[in-house]
Amino acid sequence: MGIEVLGGASGFTPTEPCTGLAFCYNGEYLLIDAIPFLAQHLFARGISKNQVAAVFLTHLHDDHSSLFPLMLVLHRVDLITTREVFNMAMEKISCGIGWTLNAVCEHFNLVEVTPGKRMNYFGLTIEPHVTVHSIPTIGATFSTVNKGIKREICIIGDNH
Repeated sequence: MGIEVLGGASGFTPTEPCTGLAFCYNGEYLLIDAIPFLAQHLFARGISKNQVAAVFLTHLHDDHSSLFPLMLVLHRVDLITTREVFNMAMEKISCGIGWTLNAVCEHFNLVEVTPGKRMNYFGLTIEPHVTVHSIPTIGATFSTVNKGIKREICIIGDNH
């Protein structure tokens, strides 16, 4: 499991990216949130949008849910999140670009998580949890075992 830091600030500019991570796992990328100027930040790190297989979406504030660039990839992107956050994300994109809800949903697959219930995502263990924020927000601990060594990282979803 490799991790690229896409951003670690709270800005909405290409030079001060919001908090976002890209896990490289099994040769593909799983993003933790979709930050503004996502395409530029991926490109700057040599990551093609087409290498993004999934996004763990913590919540819908604009600095975490800029999903539109991923509608331009050659495959459907898995959105790993709660059903509530997924439905709100699809509505938000639909309203923002003027497409029907069905047209937006054709670009994403919901991989539904339930806080407190561990899941296996192609060998990556994801243990989601609820976190405190101004809107519904989740975080998770991501872990894997490689050559007998457990590696894990806890994402809290925008709460200090």
